[in-house]
Amino acid sequence: MSLTDGGKAAELNEQVGKLVDRSQNFGELLLDVCGARGEAFLANGLVGEAFNENLETILKLLESGQVSSVGVYGMGGVGKTTLAKHIHNKLLQQSQGRVFWVTVSQEFTITNLQEKMARFLGVDLSDEDNEDIRAARLHRALSRMKISVLILDDVWENIDPLKDEAWKLFTEILGNETEVAPQVQNIAKSVSKLCDGLPLGIITIAASMRGETMIHTWTNVLAELNECVMGQDNMGEVAEVINVLKYSFDRLNVNNYSQGNGLNTLQRCLLYCTLYPEDCEICREHLVRKFISEGLLHRRKSRRMHDLVRGLALKIGEGKYMVRAGYDSLTEIPEEQEWTEGLEKVSLMKSGIRRIGDGFSPSCPKLSTLLLCENPLELIPESFFSRMRGLRTLDLRGTELTKLPNSVSELKSLKALHLEYCHRLENVPYLGKLKELGELNLSRTAIKKVPHGLDELLNLEFLSMDAPLLKMLPRGLLLKLVHLQYINLPFGIQVPVEEVGNLKQLEQFSGRVKNVNEFNWFIRCRKDNTCYRIRVGPDNTTRYNGYIMGDFGSHGNELILCECNLKAEKVLGHGIVYLTASKCEGLSMCFVDDFPQLNNPKSLKRLRIESCGGT
Repeated sequence: MSLTDGGKAAELNEQVGKLVDRSQNFGELLLDVCGARGEAFLANGLVGEAFNENLETILKLLESGQVSSVGVYGMGGVGKTTLAKHIHNKLLQQSQGRVFWVTVSQEFTITNLQEKMARFLGVDLSDEDNEDIRAARLHRALSRMKISVLILDDVWENIDPLKDEAWKLFTEILGNETEVAPQVQNIAKSVSKLCDGLPLGIITIAASMRGETMIHTWTNVLAELNECVMGQDNMGEVAEVINVLKYSFDRLNVNNYSQGNGLNTLQRCLLYCTLYPEDCEICREHLVRKFISEGLLHRRKSRRMHDLVRGLALKIGEGKYMVRAGYDSLTEIPEEQEWTEGLEKVSLMKSGIRRIGDGFSPSCPKLSTLLLCENPLELIPESFFSRMRGLRTLDLRGTELTKLPNSVSELKSLKALHLEYCHRLENVPYLGKLKELGELNLSRTAIKKVPHGLDELLNLEFLSMDAPLLKMLPRGLLLKLVHLQYINLPFGIQVPVEEVGNLKQLEQFSGRVKNVNEFNWFIRCRKDNTCYRIRVGPDNTTRYNGYIMGDFGSHGNELILCECNLKAEKVLGHGIVYLTASKCEGLSMCFVDDFPQLNNPKSLKRLRIESCGGT
């Protein structure tokens, strides 16, 4: 179009004006057609012809445009979610439309489900509480999308794969190390058949029979499983698969000696996972630490729990476990009458609790685990812990507390105290009476000094105090805590390296030392016995957060050199995975020439150089 074409320009200008006016009435929905269509999921392989047939059938129905919704039905464990993930990924590959995935879960509310859908659709519902109005907005948003698929997973009866497919899965899980003799094979097939074609049941039973080759063992298993399943004819399909899983639970590591309540270590570990919200991603490192705190593991060496397995575990722990975790389902602590004297574990994590009333004092003498983490909780009254003297694990991380009640000082059985990410927490009471405490985490809190009595915790193994306002560590403190295996300190503190070096059981260390000489002394002293994340040099430079956050030891050793003179001193670079040099002198213009100066760190994966001199 030429500049002289005034009539055409005026016409286009008028059309643009009309479009702008119309845009004011779009309401809450503006779609970016070039935006992300969704991310492909990692999905397990599908087993059997029926699964592939179901996949193709559903894809054809969706592509035909003749149906508006498709339901995938079946009891828990048949593979509905796996099938849906494959459908999700195929649609991303084959279609130009958008694909949204929302996990509903058994413990849901309409409001939270609407929030999940709104996030995917780009609709703001924060100004509206009425569920009907919110639903109308979501409906309008979906109606305006010409091509879209919304997958609702885990909407709370049985896919019946061919029996040879069930047997194929059963033998696959048994593994090559389990040789099924001809006389055993018929019994094994009967065991597989009792699982009723359910992948989850097949997998759990087959896994429990790995390595079993004796015919009498298989015969006993068949008889016991048959009695377990057939004894519940009137309870429905879900009860049948629960019974199969319960039998598998009873067989879980049968050679492992039972502990309290007649349960062995693996069974107790499984039950512990129910304390997390349904469909919650569980961090492996955090879970292992919890097992150690609970005494389930004696040495320090993203998982999701299946809904049915979780339901079974909750049923087994009924009366001893109170779980109200997730979905912001509460605003206040459960009523005092719900805190029975038989309770052993209580999980209220992520439940939206804002307050605990004055004088609230539940009588729970057997309570060993209390998880109140990730709640907007601002205050805990002094009375709350007064009748919980058997508490071993107390998790308050991610709350809005500014102080802890003094009654925490009387929890003399406490093994683990989690306070990390309590950004407003300034005051911690005297800790000297907590002689059993093995794990203390105060990282990312607002404490300005080391808690009084910390030097008396002689059984402490895990100490994390990476608090940004903490600037001083009492001299000789670490020498008193001789059992420390893990230390995480802020870079604002210059750590007495000789104290750290003399800790015989130390496995992981994060902190700052004065100079290269001190770092080299640490390396010579510890050799390859300690994973580390160390900053070398003064703390008057811009704070560097590093590459690794959280559980640094699982990622590899990290060295951060700040304002160091590398001309005269060779850095002992054994085992360095991540290396940063900031404002250092002694690096040549070609950094390759300086690798001998760093002792040729062959393990190096990432290198970062900032504002360094070349001479």
